[in-house]
Amino acid sequence: MADSNAGGIYRATVLSTDDPARATRVQVMVPAISGQTSGWAEACEPLPRLEVGDTVWVMFEAGDPSRPVCMGRSPRR
Repeated sequence: MADSNAGGIYRATVLSTDDPARATRVQVMVPAISGQTSGWAEACEPLPRLEVGDTVWVMFEAGDPSRPVCMGRSPRR
């Protein structure tokens, strides 16, 4: 597990939906954690098709910032 604990839920932005593993993950950026790409986030449950720029809600498995999990999408405006 990483040294820092990223408990809670965070707003994130989808950067890519082109998952190289074809596992329906999305690449996200979580500004409150690092402001950099947070890796590929698995979906907690089936989500509507996500698009680059969508706002999603992310948590981290065991509080580890290198293991993002996409919990859901915010409504598009």
